[in-house]
Amino acid sequence: MQDLEIQEHYDKIVISNPETKVDLYIEEFEQGPQGDGSDVYFESKKNKYYVVTGRRERILQTVKITGRDLHSYPSEVQETIKSKNPKTQFLEVGAGLAEFCYKVAMGRKFLKPIVIDPANYELLEDMLTFSKNSLSDKLAKDDSHKILKKRAKKINTLIERCKVYRDPNKIQLYNMTLEDFSRIKELDGIADVVIDYWGPMINNNDNKQELVRRLEYRLKKKKGKLIQAIAYNCSEVIGGRSMRVDVI
Repeated sequence: MQDLEIQEHYDKIVISNPETKVDLYIEEFEQGPQGDGSDVYFESKKNKYYVVTGRRERILQTVKITGRDLHSYPSEVQETIKSKNPKTQFLEVGAGLAEFCYKVAMGRKFLKPIVIDPANYELLEDMLTFSKNSLSDKLAKDDSHKILKKRAKKINTLIERCKVYRDPNKIQLYNMTLEDFSRIKELDGIADVVIDYWGPMINNNDNKQELVRRLEYRLKKKKGKLIQAIAYNCSEVIGGRSMRVDVI
């Protein structure tokens, strides 16, 4: 287990790994629709470099890693799991610890799903296990905290998913970025259904979304389906960003 730090705030518990700049947030209040990944989630911070007016400048990019439940996916994604073809090949880009590929893998009805995600799953599991033990100690002193009980249950769920994501007998995990994966030419046209829901299309700015779209389009078979969540500027939405779902 790596060295971790724990901080308690009035509304959340934060478990941090200073060396890797990964934080695990456990919300102590209800917020957002149940299962949308807003109650227990990770934030990974990485330095990115840009050349601005002839100078190389650094910014700290934050990527959210969530554990969305199946029902929080759009209907376009949920419908695909009803396929009766056992040879259907699913592929999810930026899955994090979401339930979709976990559900496909555990159902054993289809081929092993493919996941493309650079997340450090070993570290995520370590942090979740640490948080599980911390919450157990806290609940042992006061088991009346209903929200923390729900969070403890969600953490157990995410630990189980993490184990499945790391199991090569259940999921084909390509632990890399989409751009790195795109260099493996023999994997072009590998999937019947390609899903990007809160993956690279959301985590990249508008200028890079077209590149992400092209790379993900290459992953689907000729008669396959690409389902993408697209972020776009919208002044009426908090943060100036909204989302739509495209099916190609």
